[in-house]
This record gives sequence, structure tokens and C-alpha cells, in this order.
Amino acid sequence: MNVVQSIQNIDLSTITWDYVYANDAAPLLEDIANSGNFTIKTQKGASTTPKTSLKSSELFKQGDDFLLELTINLTSKPQHVAIARSLIGIGYSSTQNSTSIASQINFGYDSPFSAPAINTYNNNTLIDLISTPNQIVITFIKTGNIFRTVIGNSNSLVTLSNNQGYSVFAQIVGHDLVSEEFAQVVQGQITKAFKFN
Repeated sequence: MNVVQSIQNIDLSTITWDYVYANDAAPLLEDIANSGNFTIKTQKGASTTPKTSLKSSELFKQGDDFLLELTINLTSKPQHVAIARSLIGIGYSSTQNSTSIASQINFGYDSPFSAPAINTYNNNTLIDLISTPNQIVITFIKTGNIFRTVIGNSNSLVTLSNNQGYSVFAQIVGHDLVSEEFAQVVQGQITKAFKFN
């Protein structure tokens, strides 16, 4: 048990973002990131690794204990298969932004059917098949090297041996789209970010 004497809010207006695209992908007009908000439009063409990778500036320094809450809007649903998993979560700030998986703890989703439905995951554990996805709230709580990830009624504990600074990563795979009108738009918002003192 830790006694928290105070909390310190993170100034979301100071967050900067870096986009990286796979060789067969290009920036899209819908891809926007500013302060605590980001938007990514899925790229055309099914892929086994991310086609778009977004990384925030460092939100928490080495040794910080913290709470981070993200709200992800998946209301715009994919209509075609994306068997590989897209991941949104926290990774080490020292990790170079690339299309290699970078988050150490995360929320994941894939589209296993040619229909508006997604599988959702809490740190690689299947939570549910959602036929009409909407806003999903993800809470990460770090105490020492223990991370608790809360997504709806799902709780997951992960222990990381490294203690470094942390950034948000959103890494989105491509979809097998017939046309751009079926592309999914992923919107994220950091709704809470503070460290415990």
C-alpha cells in the first residue's frame, strides 16, 4: 500500500506527437494530433504490422507513478477484415517511433469478420466481440513497476522490469478496404493524466 500525498496534473497542451508510416502508406488528411487528442484514419491494404504509428512526447519520467486515462472512439467501424491487431497504449519514451510494436501495455482491437464488428483485448487477453463499437475508456495506473490496465470490467496486471520514461503509442494496421468510404477513423483523447507524489 502506498500513501499518496498529492497528485500533479500533466499539462496536456504541451504534448507533441510524431507520426511514422510504413513504406506502402502515406499521410492522410484525417491524421491529426494536437495536445491530448489524436485522429488516425486506417490505411488501405491489410497488413500484419502497423501501417501508421503515432508516438507522444514523454508524459511521465523515470520513477514516476501515475494514472493515465484515454477515451478511444471507434464509432466509425471498419467494414472489412483486419486480422492483425491495432494497439493503443504506453511504451518507453526511449523507443524510436517505427512500425514495430512499441507499447508495453495496451488496448488492442482487430476486425475478424467482413462486418462492422471488432474484437477487443486488454494486454493480449480477449475481452469481447463488439458488434457496435463506440467509446472505450482505458485507464493505466502505474505503481512502482506494476501496471494495472482497466478497460470496462476487465482488469490486467503487468510487471515491467525496466523503469523508464513513458509515452503513448497508437499503432494502427491497414484494412482490406474496397474503397476509402469504409475506412475506420480512430479518435483518441487523453482525458486524465497525473502523477502521484
